[in-house]
Amino acid sequence: MKIILGIDFGLKKIGIARSDLRGITPRPLFAIPREKFDEKIEEIKKEGWEITSFVIGYPLNVDGSPGEIILKVEEFVKSHLIKYALPIYGVDERYSSIEAEEFLKKWPQIRKRHDDNSIAAVVILKRFLSSDKKYILKKWN
Repeated sequence: MKIILGIDFGLKKIGIARSDLRGITPRPLFAIPREKFDEKIEEIKKEGWEITSFVIGYPLNVDGSPGEIILKVEEFVKSHLIKYALPIYGVDERYSSIEAEEFLKKWPQIRKRHDDNSIAAVVILKRFLSSDKKYILKKWN
């Protein structure tokens, strides 16, 4: 079962979302402490999911300049994602946290299972899956 994983990178927690099997609709999975990332990826693979690519939020400021944690994102990509030898896409994540919060306010019952990090990962992955490729800012591999 092939999926694309969306990642909302945070200094403490990482939100994860996945595509549906057709690569059309993103779905939230979970938010995890950053140090548990590799362990969770292995669990996903053991469950029979084949990850075809990673989509990670690429932090830019409102004016389009690099955000404060862009170097941390680059470091995370190099230390955790490159080793899988899969395509990795950096997607403009501006306002994704705000969009996630608005979604959770509108659908409060979802907050019981998912926090703003996993919903922000959905927003990032949704941007990638859209036909509008303007959100793709960078590609590794």
